[in-house]
Amino acid sequence: MSFSSVASVVRHASRAHGKDRRGYDLLVLHAGAVPKCECGCGQDTEYHTHDRKFNRFVRGHQSRDPSVLAAMVEGGRAAPQKHKEKKEMAAPATTARDAQTLLAPNYRPPLVDPGVQDIAQFIQGLGFRTVLLAQGIIPSFKLDVWVPDKKLAVEHHDLFWPHGFKEDVFTRGRHRDKHLLCRERDIRLIQFFSDEWNDCGDICRSILSNALSVEMQKLNARDCEVCELTASQAREFFDSNHICGWTRSKHTFGLVHPMLGLVGAASVRTPIQKKWGRVCELARMAFRCGASVRGGASKLLDRLKGWSQDNGFDGIISYAELRFGNGGVYEKCGFKLAGETTVNYGYTDGNVRYDRFKYRAQPGKPEKQVVEEAGVRPVWGSGNRVYLWKPGAQ
Repeated sequence: MSFSSVASVVRHASRAHGKDRRGYDLLVLHAGAVPKCECGCGQDTEYHTHDRKFNRFVRGHQSRDPSVLAAMVEGGRAAPQKHKEKKEMAAPATTARDAQTLLAPNYRPPLVDPGVQDIAQFIQGLGFRTVLLAQGIIPSFKLDVWVPDKKLAVEHHDLFWPHGFKEDVFTRGRHRDKHLLCRERDIRLIQFFSDEWNDCGDICRSILSNALSVEMQKLNARDCEVCELTASQAREFFDSNHICGWTRSKHTFGLVHPMLGLVGAASVRTPIQKKWGRVCELARMAFRCGASVRGGASKLLDRLKGWSQDNGFDGIISYAELRFGNGGVYEKCGFKLAGETTVNYGYTDGNVRYDRFKYRAQPGKPEKQVVEEAGVRPVWGSGNRVYLWKPGAQ
């Protein structure tokens, strides 16, 4: 078994072997190495477990000998050896300066989420400078990953609460407060939950590449045709290209390229809320990962506008989740900002998130009791912007 990221390594250790995820940071972040598996799983995996005794040794060791750290990196949980004389080390796994810091008597390794490290490494691989746990950009908060050249910030919210990285992931209103502070300063803040980064990594990386204006596959909507998709085609496309996956809808229209096939899709449904009148709701809109379809949103939305009028609807409503952007594409396509919701939430079991309606109140049992019995916790978003299109509206 092979892993593509530190996050996938620690997730495997936690789920398959019940290992504590916090211990992975020490060697991975500071020594740049992931030692061999010692859990006895018998697979060709590369990861390492730490116990408290090992961590205490690394934090409090007095020798300041880089060779001790190098031995631990190479040998996993190898016990420290007392050296009577210094030996020549060939290319230690970390620099002498890093080893001095790591082995300092009062050193305490920062609790940096492995997912944050993965995001930073990806952005650095695109050629941008990043700052981890940046302070002073917005008041009262740190930003997990700050890209100063693009005024872009990225947050990774780990759902696995026993690890102790960021307990405030579950604080109501915190993610929205960060979003508003960044918006006031013209900073784009993208916020991922750990299940999104772990399970939809390609989609997350495509979102980041687009936000950083990295060269993507450029396509033109004028070269594409709009056609109606079957339910199975819609499900396959949205599960592969939308961060929230597929959802039920009445109709789905696709953007088909003559060479590449399906490169975009938009689905429509009847909304649950009736406060906006007789309108239909844009349920999903997504484009092929790694591709930029110029004019694609406009072409798909124009088709939906025509469909809504033909079927007796007075307009179209859409919700733009503020964890990813401000919904500017809708304004370019003739939609008007109708409002902004301040609260949106779901529940998590520590691995994935669930729609809040899964734990709605039952007869004789309030929602709070249902949640407690299920052993889940609420997790909050940043709110949504509500956009509305009606024919003839200015």
